[in-house]
Amino acid sequence: MPKLSHNRNQCIHCGACTSVCPEFFEDNGEITLKGSNYIDNVGVLDIPDDKKATAQDAIDICPVGCIKIE
Repeated sequence: MPKLSHNRNQCIHCGACTSVCPEFFEDNGEITLKGSNYIDNVGVLDIPDDKKATAQDAIDICPVGCIKIE
């Protein structure tokens, strides 16, 4: 199962990921990866294989590259 990660230290909080991928990202005054516990400001979430393309949209739109699939 792919792992989606978000690094809050690199994030500029532009909200682009929340607009293209609200299934995984939310803005509560800070961009967060839904359902993830952050360790050292990095959140990791297991995502289903069939949602990888949706997550890729967030990766592609992020201007600072703080979102990755591992």
